[in-house]
Amino acid sequence: MAVDIIITLTVTGADQGTLFDLYSNVDSFNIPYEENVTLLSLSGGYTTSAPDDTEIVRVCGQELKCTNCVDITPIYTTTTTTTSEPTTTTTSTTTEAPGLCRFIFVPDTFDTTNFGVNYLSPTTGDTYTLFSSLLATVTNYNGQDGSMYNVCSIIVPQYWYQPTNTILGFPVEIEVLPSGDPCVINGDCTYVEPTTTTTTTTI
Repeated sequence: MAVDIIITLTVTGADQGTLFDLYSNVDSFNIPYEENVTLLSLSGGYTTSAPDDTEIVRVCGQELKCTNCVDITPIYTTTTTTTSEPTTTTTSTTTEAPGLCRFIFVPDTFDTTNFGVNYLSPTTGDTYTLFSSLLATVTNYNGQDGSMYNVCSIIVPQYWYQPTNTILGFPVEIEVLPSGDPCVINGDCTYVEPTTTTTTTTI
């Protein structure tokens, strides 16, 4: 079976071309479930029938030079039908809030001047924000002191260099954690340090 979802492509590489194929995480992105989708359609919010249980759609350009794809967390649509007597039927379609809390750890030893993240906010859309303007929690993560930045985003955030407005891969010093709870705005997301339980056994 298939489910209708909405995906929006906000970042493309110069070698990705204008036609794209769509893959689902359901079969580990093995075979495209839809082909020849135009860049114009994807940029404006594209409704596609994906396999059931699809959580991530991988969008890959068809150009021979294409060496990377973009993973998108889709928006699911829900259709509600209400029937009132005797014959009047009202149908409404609502879109579920798609945002998830995304956490990014930056150690104190790493300089983030002029760097930030690009993400897709449920309320403001395609957003570029410097690290210096993001909400953060001072913490120790995996033995390193640093800051845990958080954003509410439909897609996995990307590393952004402001002076040239360029999207880059995250440096190895920076770690993007697994997605957290659903959210609508950045203020909904707060990093909570994991608790450590120590058990003492007396013989």
